[in-house]
Amino acid sequence: MQKLKKINILLFLLFMSVLFVIPNFLTNTQPNTQIPIDDNIPIDIFNTRTPQESLVYYEDTTGNAYGVYVSGDYAYIAGNSSGLIVIDISDPTNPGTPVYKDTTGSSHGVYLSGNYAYIAD
Repeated sequence: MQKLKKINILLFLLFMSVLFVIPNFLTNTQPNTQIPIDDNIPIDIFNTRTPQESLVYYEDTTGNAYGVYVSGDYAYIAGNSSGLIVIDISDPTNPGTPVYKDTTGSSHGVYLSGNYAYIAD
């Protein structure tokens, strides 16, 4: 009976170490991970700095923004029932007038690749 109790305690300790001790040890001993960035692809920019205080500029659209993709001087917005919305952001303090391109349904996501915009509609 005593031997069975010791085995149960050992199994419990083993179980707890697998669930809590080992994962915690692994996450605390890993070094800071650097993400390599390919300089040839300007859309893959990762900024890990704390956001600085700044003014916010905006341009009102007729729909809801469900997805935004920024490439160069333009912001491409999936605007739900308004379709694809393109805004010139070359001057962030004075965004351009939105240009609308109707889609067949409600757009919820946008992605650019080359000269093409892909809309989740």
